[in-house]
Amino acid sequence: MSTNGVSKSKTRTCLICGEQTRIAHLGIDACRACAVFYRRAKKGNDFSCRSVNENCYQPAKVRSCKRCRFDRISTLIHHSNAKSVANSKTDSSALTSSRSETPLIDKLRAEYKSMCFAQLCAEVHARTEVTHPLEISLEKGPFMPVDFASITIAHRVLLTTSLYFGNEVFPEFVALHDSDRWKIVKNFLFPFRSLEGGYRSNRIYPDDPNMCFPSYASYFSKDSSTKFFSTAAQNGDVEGAQRHLNSKEFTDLIPEIRESIKRVNPSQEEFLVLVALTFWNIEDLVVSEAALRARSLYREAVLKELHVVYRNGLKLHDYAARLGELMMLVQVFERTRLLHEHMQVFRIYDVVPEDNFVYGLLKEE
Repeated sequence: MSTNGVSKSKTRTCLICGEQTRIAHLGIDACRACAVFYRRAKKGNDFSCRSVNENCYQPAKVRSCKRCRFDRISTLIHHSNAKSVANSKTDSSALTSSRSETPLIDKLRAEYKSMCFAQLCAEVHARTEVTHPLEISLEKGPFMPVDFASITIAHRVLLTTSLYFGNEVFPEFVALHDSDRWKIVKNFLFPFRSLEGGYRSNRIYPDDPNMCFPSYASYFSKDSSTKFFSTAAQNGDVEGAQRHLNSKEFTDLIPEIRESIKRVNPSQEEFLVLVALTFWNIEDLVVSEAALRARSLYREAVLKELHVVYRNGLKLHDYAARLGELMMLVQVFERTRLLHEHMQVFRIYDVVPEDNFVYGLLKEE
């Protein structure tokens, strides 16, 4: 590292919050924001933890929990100082050992973030309202009420970004025949949207269980649902479709999914593992042997890395029950295929045209 603190290597990941940085602060791989926070907090604080277990391990929680953020920085600095006397190179490898033991999860984290930003930008710039680039961020959106036209665009965007995500994270996916790749991402579409939507809704709208993210940049609520069909075909039975949208059968899905995720409260690493398992949940599809082999390969790999996270990261020794809860969530998201049936109902009400993109996907099955 040069004397001004700028690393000659490529961009690295902050060990505290997970953000990218090219400058190592405090003698560890820490970004400037975490360094500034630590120097200010060190002068005196009475922070308390936001979680029940006082261990906000995942970066998203560390950023929002001052207690755990401060403690994590202090611990890393302590280990760094203790080992630098013996061998500074050993110090660097020791601090990043848990990360190097989970290369697939690390790749999932990076590519998922890229996929999210691609979705956000595509959806935001497809709107009629003009949003300045400086006002676009993964954390703040801008998020807008969903309508029929925007969700159709969002599904197109998600399928496109899912193909890219699969190509970047899973080398064997790239080698599959186009028909296999298309079946896999179509199968991924609705369960992933429910998983991600519920996971993000619990964090961004924790006090409103009826809010959800049907796409990355749009939200659905009882208030916004009244305008959902404003951009759909108006020559059909819009009122009938609206009644079905507001029916208990439809609206109960949102709090049910959110409550299932809330009970488990997955860490960021666990969420990424769920994304990978959902992507490769293809045992019911008619696909090639190569696709099934890839499924087995990545399922085994990502679960193996999750064991490392439990042992070395979360310091859990008996995590069989925790793993069982996580696997049950995958089955919960399978229920979101009921959304296909709702789409068929909207088609009967004639608010969904025959050439609608999402309806066309359902007809392909």
